[in-house]
Amino acid sequence: MEQEFLQLIHSAVYNSPLDFSSQRWDHNQVEKICELGRNQASEGLVVKGLMDSGVKLDRPVVIDLVGRRQSIWQKNLELDQAVTDLCSAVNEAGIRIWVVKGQTLAQLYPEPKSRSCGDIDFLCRPDDWENAVEYFTKKHHVVFNNPVTPKDEGFSIRGIKYEMHRTLVMLSSPRHQRYWDSVVMKDILSSDESIEIGGVKVPVLPPTINALYVFTHIFGHFISEGIGLRQFCDWALVLKHYKSRIDVERLERHLEGIGLKKAFIGFGAILTDYLGLPSEDFPFLIPQEFHCRAGALWNNILELGNFGKNKKYLRSSGPIHGLQHLWRIAGQAMKFHYYAPSESWSKIPRMFRWWGEKVRKIEKDGTRAQRVGSTR
Repeated sequence: MEQEFLQLIHSAVYNSPLDFSSQRWDHNQVEKICELGRNQASEGLVVKGLMDSGVKLDRPVVIDLVGRRQSIWQKNLELDQAVTDLCSAVNEAGIRIWVVKGQTLAQLYPEPKSRSCGDIDFLCRPDDWENAVEYFTKKHHVVFNNPVTPKDEGFSIRGIKYEMHRTLVMLSSPRHQRYWDSVVMKDILSSDESIEIGGVKVPVLPPTINALYVFTHIFGHFISEGIGLRQFCDWALVLKHYKSRIDVERLERHLEGIGLKKAFIGFGAILTDYLGLPSEDFPFLIPQEFHCRAGALWNNILELGNFGKNKKYLRSSGPIHGLQHLWRIAGQAMKFHYYAPSESWSKIPRMFRWWGEKVRKIEKDGTRAQRVGSTR
């Protein structure tokens, strides 16, 4: 099933021919491979691959697949419209943003509507942050959620979830974070890169920073909760699409500045060995040692699923969930510290500090609630 899964992903990501016409799949086979796709945030790609492959399916299975595809297509259309509405609105309000990930990367796929989608992430220029908060509060009556980290604020408009970022990454090492905030952010804030979605100009990250950021996002989630294969597909297409425009020397300096050069190259073996990215499309030479280690990375990706979806016990909540989360982060850091020693080991004390602050907040809120109750 794993081999078929990869063939379907290859077909959808690179628009490569796939002939399953000699095969007949029953409902159980289709359900299993679609579940694998869901756990890897890649169900839309799996469905596209299946429907293009010529595999023989019973009529009810075909009807089910068409329904899944329509649902994913409709969600993409809604998010595309939400992105264009957002960009038009903030442009009118004089607020500068850069839309990242999501719908901007979907445009790189042969069939953008088949990329499974989620929410809308955008970076707000620091000078415009207060204006943006006031604008969304007054114009759209949004209620900002309590942020999980200091880097973003979440809100919803008509059922669409948005994350407005102050900065795009939270690195564990203070030295690496300073480099990102002072050097990488300077590149972003001076960029006027854009693409068109629905005829509307959408500001996006410049190619070199896009390649850097997409990977940094992958690594951050991988080392803490797991990451889905779809994010690797995004990364592969960024590297392939912008190959001639990526400044490799600048990318290398930035990767060294945030301590992730070794990880970038090591994780690149997933793209070349499993996702079929031609080695000439990857910006660096990947030494053989990384190809040898790629199997452990691949197994971990499949084991955890997107954001740890495969780990059912993590769906609990409260203190037990928090401790499980910390334990898993420590395990990931110890297992894969080879790729980014400084970032991996720095993450453990950082998460324990975060957990301590969260426990103190829970205790403080509980004490306050008791006091309020005793005065009634």
